[in-house]
Amino acid sequence: MIDGRNLNLEIGTGVATYARNLSYCLHGMDYQVEVLYGNRAAPGQTDLMKEIAFFDSNVGDVPEWLRVLRSINEGFLAPLGYEATKVPITGTVITDAFKSRLPHFDPIYNSPDLSRKSHSLFGLFNKMHKVHMSSKPT
Repeated sequence: MIDGRNLNLEIGTGVATYARNLSYCLHGMDYQVEVLYGNRAAPGQTDLMKEIAFFDSNVGDVPEWLRVLRSINEGFLAPLGYEATKVPITGTVITDAFKSRLPHFDPIYNSPDLSRKSHSLFGLFNKMHKVHMSSKPT
């Protein structure tokens, strides 16, 4: 599984280029390549809505009061870890604008706001946090 944090940036970094190339090399060697993102994407009710939410950077904006309330809640729940869910790629969403940033992937997983939550909560608990998935990466 490859960390997709830098792969999501509009202006790439050396780390993003390395991770993207690594994904294609691993695929070329017949490995399954899974990518974990931490987009703000809100979960949708259908596969199509989940896919749209993943690719739409405007999804997940919330009012400041709700952001503060979620931060407090995250502080209490942080020791339990975070949930990552599989992003269904149906092919219905036009992803041409993202093609240069997308790595090779078999499945994509997302744990909303993972990097921000992990970074801020590391300061509170001084330990790494777990990401729970429905199935272990292969």
